[in-house]
Amino acid sequence: MRLWGHYNTVATLVKLLVEKGLVSYRTFGNTYRYEAKITEKEYKGSTIGQIVSQYFDNSYTKVVSQFIEDEKIDLEELKQLIAQIEQGKTDRKS
Repeated sequence: MRLWGHYNTVATLVKLLVEKGLVSYRTFGNTYRYEAKITEKEYKGSTIGQIVSQYFDNSYTKVVSQFIEDEKIDLEELKQLIAQIEQGKTDRKS
């Protein structure tokens, strides 16, 4: 059993990441050095934004409501979230 797929499969995936602008590369002779162009935080934010837009009509309230309905978030976690939001609002005013 191989950990990675065939070389062409990996090369194709890396090529797609380059085309999407997520990865850049530099050439050193006949080798390449690949680097991430965006941070993990930027990627997560972008991905979550796309999901909220596509499945929840751009409403983060609907996302939280879905979590509550599916019992993925409890009352204590919801209180913590509200406290974070309120703290963020007071931090922006300062």
